[in-house]
Amino acid sequence: MLLGNTYTIPNIVNLPGQSGGIDYGDDFAFIMQTDAPNETIKLRGNGAPASWYNYEVDWGDGNVETVVNLQTKEHTYADAGDHIIRISGQYGGWRSDNIAYTTRKITEVLNWGKTGFYSFYAMFNDHDRLTKVPDIINYPWEESSLGPVPARGGSVLNYSFYRAFAATSITGGGATASGPKLKRFVLKDTKFESFTDLLRGVLTLEYLEVTGNIHGHINYLSTSSNMFYYAGFQSPEGTDIIFKDNVWTATAGALQRDISLQGCMRKMKIKSLDFSNNDVSSIDSSKELIASYWFNGTEFTTPNMEVPWGMKIGDHRIDFGFACQQILGNPTLIDFTAAELGPSGRINV
Repeated sequence: MLLGNTYTIPNIVNLPGQSGGIDYGDDFAFIMQTDAPNETIKLRGNGAPASWYNYEVDWGDGNVETVVNLQTKEHTYADAGDHIIRISGQYGGWRSDNIAYTTRKITEVLNWGKTGFYSFYAMFNDHDRLTKVPDIINYPWEESSLGPVPARGGSVLNYSFYRAFAATSITGGGATASGPKLKRFVLKDTKFESFTDLLRGVLTLEYLEVTGNIHGHINYLSTSSNMFYYAGFQSPEGTDIIFKDNVWTATAGALQRDISLQGCMRKMKIKSLDFSNNDVSSIDSSKELIASYWFNGTEFTTPNMEVPWGMKIGDHRIDFGFACQQILGNPTLIDFTAAELGPSGRINV
């Protein structure tokens, strides 16, 4: 005990690599919840080459393992409860789009770390206990704490967010109890090759930011980017959405395909929307930009909203089929003239 002195405990903030005042550094850290004694959990690899798995895992119960060239790991916890798992080194990630693959009992991701994920493909699919993840900002796909990751092969999983936070099945309205219960999601300044169905079936999202990301096209990968097709966000007040400054590019020599943004805002409740300065103009203009079902069945919860559809589209043919159909709620102006056109000065629909 200190006498005659006073000391003020400083506020603890979550800096990069920190959650709850704990510095996780380059570790990928998350909370796994078990329900009964002697329960076994499984983390099943996502199809990355075995060489992508060279890591140490601290299971949070005093057991630490070193794993080399092995995708899938199981661990049995003597006691039920929350366990903080930390993975360091080079780790390709897991998939959970099948209950046999992964125990879907993660409640929170504490830190993305620096493990050079091969992809986020179906990583948190059907994680109905997941309520919180850190912002994904400039994710270092090419680096782990061990140094550069191996050369990537020809898998469609490269840099993929395909169904990363999704529900396998959804209802007619897009709402489901099986998807993650996230309230905030940020994807910023990160390259990707697919974010199809990224947030499909997430119910409770209140804030969504997708900004400054680069979509690169490659020969064997569909350019589909339906991101939240049929997402059905049903937050009572609606979701604040910032979707801007994202660029779709073509890799030299790539076989370019149609770009699908089908149903991108379908059946959501939207409180505010900034959709500006997105750019597909560098893609071969002979390809089609599929924007069908945009705002189909969408409810705008703020009166008299004005939403500019701000996209540089060049001279692409655009499929606007069923766009703005069955819009619900307050009067809303959706201004498609905000699009920046190509040399022809027209939209081919």
